[in-house]
Order: sequence, then structure tokens, then C-alpha cells
Amino acid sequence: AFGGKSLAKGKRSHAEGTTTVAKGNYSHAEGDNSVTLGADSHAEGYATVTGPEAQAAHAEGINTQATGKASHAEGWLSKAAGDNSHAEGGWTAATGKGSHAEGGETEALGNYSHAEGIFTQAVGSASHAEGENTLAQAQYSHAEGCNDAEGNHTTASGMASHAEGRGTTTPFELVGAPW
Repeated sequence: AFGGKSLAKGKRSHAEGTTTVAKGNYSHAEGDNSVTLGADSHAEGYATVTGPEAQAAHAEGINTQATGKASHAEGWLSKAAGDNSHAEGGWTAATGKGSHAEGGETEALGNYSHAEGIFTQAVGSASHAEGENTLAQAQYSHAEGCNDAEGNHTTASGMASHAEGRGTTTPFELVGAPW
């Protein structure tokens, strides 16, 4: 351990900076108030954390958390909680398994979902939301665009539906879909 009040407790772990803690085996914590609890994990920056079950996780930036196995959180106030998830930007959350959130205040909640832009949500499994204030609510859905003048979101709420434009909604399933 190097620096003020740093602790390297895990086997072959390394802590450097101010008040950093490397508890996971083969982990590395650096910066200020950063903590690695998972094995083979890395936390760097200010108040970054890798969770105890987060093996091979990486948190970097300011107040980021990587709590899923092999997850990666970067930026500020971002959280990668799903296994193999990735959150990047500001106030992003990737909670679904294999999900990816990027941008500002985006959420990839469904497994294998992808949210990008600002204020977007990909809720359904394998869904994709992009743009501003879009919502991909159903499984396999895709929403892209932004709000209309009245503030209505672009929303794809039917299974395998696609909504694009300003404030459009597709509340139905794709015609002829095999399910």
C-alpha cells in the first residue's frame, strides 16, 4: 500500500493514493477513497467501488460502481450492476446482464439491452433506445428519436416494435411475428 491511509488486504493486491482499499485478491485500488472488493478487480479515481461479487470488474471516474462480474463503469455516478455490463457517461445504469448504457442519465435495464443518448431507457430484453427521452419497453423493441412539442416520448412498447421520430409510439407487435 502506498499513500495516506491506504490498505492492501487481498492476496497480491495493490492500493495507492489516499484512503484506498484493495480487499479482493489480485485487485488494485488507486486514487482517493476507492475500494476494490472483488477479485481481479480495479477501481481508480474518486470514490469508485468494485463490489464483492464483481470478479474482474473495473470502476473508474467519480463515484462509479462496478458490481456485476466482468462489469465496467466509467464516468461519474455510473453503475454497472449486471454481469458483463458496461455503463459509461454521467448517471448511467447498466443493470441487465450483458447490457450497455452510455450518455447522460440512460438506463439499460433489460438483459442484453442498449441505451444511448440522454434520458433513454432500454427496459425490454434485447431492446435498444437511442436519442433523447426514448423508451424501448418491450422485448426486442427499438426506439429512436426525441420528444415532440407536447413532451410525449418516443416509445416502442410492443414486442419487436420500432418507433422513431418525435413523440411516436408503437404499442403493437410486429405483424406476422412468429411468437
